[in-house]
Amino acid sequence: MQIEKNDILNFAKYFTKIAHTRGRLRIRVSPKIREISGVSEAELKAKIASISGIKEYKFNPLIGSLTIFYDSEIFKPQLWEEFLSGQISTELISLLNSKANDICS
Repeated sequence: MQIEKNDILNFAKYFTKIAHTRGRLRIRVSPKIREISGVSEAELKAKIASISGIKEYKFNPLIGSLTIFYDSEIFKPQLWEEFLSGQISTELISLLNSKANDICS
């Protein structure tokens, strides 16, 4: 399965940046993310945990925030900014597809 630009844009609309420093991203997660069918919260957490380059993540359901600690050599900070702004580059699509292949295999 290949991830397309529209897939990324449809997913990114559920997130807004709270704070971002190299290696650490904190985002607000819209409650509307529950509209995505077919993926349970447990499955989503397992998928996030299996992505190489994601060191740790913390979800605060009370306030709807997600903090991601990442390897900035694998996930360049500007790629996160692109994702959150909806300006999706071919580099981001390629990286996400390689990580998706890691998860699915």
